[in-house]
Order: sequence, then C-alpha cells, then structure tokens
Amino acid sequence: MRNFLSSNGMFGLLFSQTLRRQKKWLVLLYLLFLAGLICGLIWSGYGRTVFFFDYSADYILVIFDGKVTVWSLIARRILSNLQFFLLLFLCSLTAYGVTVKVVFLFYRGYVLGATAVSLVVVYQMTGALYCLLLVMPFQFFLMAVVSLAVCFSQTYARCFTREKNFRGVGELALSMLVYYLFSLLGVIYEVIMIFLILRPFNLAV
Repeated sequence: MRNFLSSNGMFGLLFSQTLRRQKKWLVLLYLLFLAGLICGLIWSGYGRTVFFFDYSADYILVIFDGKVTVWSLIARRILSNLQFFLLLFLCSLTAYGVTVKVVFLFYRGYVLGATAVSLVVVYQMTGALYCLLLVMPFQFFLMAVVSLAVCFSQTYARCFTREKNFRGVGELALSMLVYYLFSLLGVIYEVIMIFLILRPFNLAV
C-alpha cells in the first residue's frame, strides 16, 4: 500500500502523469460541471418544480434538525460519496463509460444550481448563507476530486478496452478508494461548519 501511494509507485506515477498530460481534459470536465450549474440556475428561474423545493426543504431540515447527530451526518456523507466513486469505478471498466462520467458531472452541476435557487427562494437570506458557506464549497471540492478521478481512471479504462481483459482492475479499485478517502475531507469541513458555526450561532431556519 505504501509503495502503491509513493511518488514512484503506480498511483503516484499515474497521478503526476494525469496532472501533467491531461490538464486540458481536467479543466474541460470542471467547466462541464460549471456549465451544468449555470443551466440549473437558469432553468430554475423559468420553471421551478416541486422536486427541488422538496429536496431543498428536506435537506436543510435534516442538516439543522437538533436530533441529527454529527455521526449520523458523517454516515450520510460517507455513503453519498461512496456512491459517486462506485459509479466511477464501474464506468472505468470500459473506455465507453466516459460518456456516463461526463453526463454525471453535468447533471451534478445542474442539480446543484437548481437546488441553490430553491434554497434561496424558500429560505431567502438563510438559504443564501447556507449555499455560500456550506453547499457550494463542499460540492465544488467534491466535484474537483471527482474530475481528477475521472481523468485518472481513463488510463485504466483504455487499457481494459484495448487489451480486452481486466488486468490491473485491483489497482484501479485501490486508486478509486484513495480518491474516495480524499473526498471525505470535504465532510470534515461540512461538519465543522454545521456543528461549530451554523448551529451554535443559531443560523438555522
């Protein structure tokens, strides 16, 4: 494990190669997420639906419900992030899975934009504060990690498709696990904001 994660290990070499050779692809993926965010903001302005209002209401009430403990919130986030990286892993078993990854990034941006508008409409200043301090930073960090994982995993996906075997699938799984664990740093930020700032200062709805 230590050799795998070292700068000279498989993960370290591929990670540095991803940053060095796929900068444009990485930027394009993140811009795609931002494009989805903008579409979500614009779409919500013309046709708000009950889904996003209900989603926003349920989500913010769960966050600020005094009965929700720090451990239950962490568990929710761990499972939520795990779904993202499990999807990435499955889509990386073939090079053609890149289409699903691209659609996923755009869709996540779209949902974030539409939900942000719903939060502001329903909760006004409290909703705007919630978006700026909690939702946006967490989701921007998570999608940055996901974008890195998408670029990284395509190296394996192309090999699987070209060689017509799954040699190296264990290394891919371990790599996705590393990115998943890194994404949980965002959970730490969210927990700090909710339990040390928003709740103590009564910034809830």
